[in-house]
Amino acid sequence: MKKIQITFTVLIIALLTLSSCGAIVKTKAKKLATVEEGAIPANFGGNNSVVLFVTSGKRSYDKYLKRNIKKAYQGNYELVSKEALNSAKYADKDKYRYIFDFKKEFYSYHSDNAVIYGQSAHTGMKNATGQVRRFGITDRIDKKDYVMSMTSGFWSKLQRMYIKNMETVRLQNTGIQVSK
Repeated sequence: MKKIQITFTVLIIALLTLSSCGAIVKTKAKKLATVEEGAIPANFGGNNSVVLFVTSGKRSYDKYLKRNIKKAYQGNYELVSKEALNSAKYADKDKYRYIFDFKKEFYSYHSDNAVIYGQSAHTGMKNATGQVRRFGITDRIDKKDYVMSMTSGFWSKLQRMYIKNMETVRLQNTGIQVSK
C-alpha cells in the first residue's frame, strides 16, 4: 500500500511540474507574441484579409493547429499546404495577405547520458541535436516576416498564445473592443 502511495505522489509531482512549465510558456508567449515585440504586424486584420495557416501534412501538427485556431481565432482564414501557397488560388495578395507558419530550427547541446545517446557519450562524443519550431507571420505585400523570438518544446501552447494575440490585434484593428 505504501508503494502505491509513493508512486501516486511521484506521479502527481511530475504532472504538476509539467503543467507549470506549460503555464510559464503561455505567460511568456503572451508577452512576446505582440506588435511591440515584432511578432505581429501593427495593421494585422484591419483590411479583412484571409490569413493562410500553413499545414505540415503531419497529422500530429495539423491536429493541434486546427484546434488552436478553433479555440483562439475568429477572423477569416484558410488552411493551406506549403505546396499550394504558390497556386493561382492564393495569388491575390490583397485577399491573402498574411501567412502563419513555422520554420524548424536545429540546435546542438552536450550530454553525458549514455542511456539515450549510446556509446558515443562514453567515447567523448557528447553532442546531441534537437529541433524547435519558430512561429511567424509573413506579410506578402510588405514582404516582411514577423517572427516570435521565443521557442519551446511546448510548441502547441506557444502557437495557441500567438494565435490568440493575433486575434486580439485583429479585433483592435477592426474597432471591436477587446476585454482583457
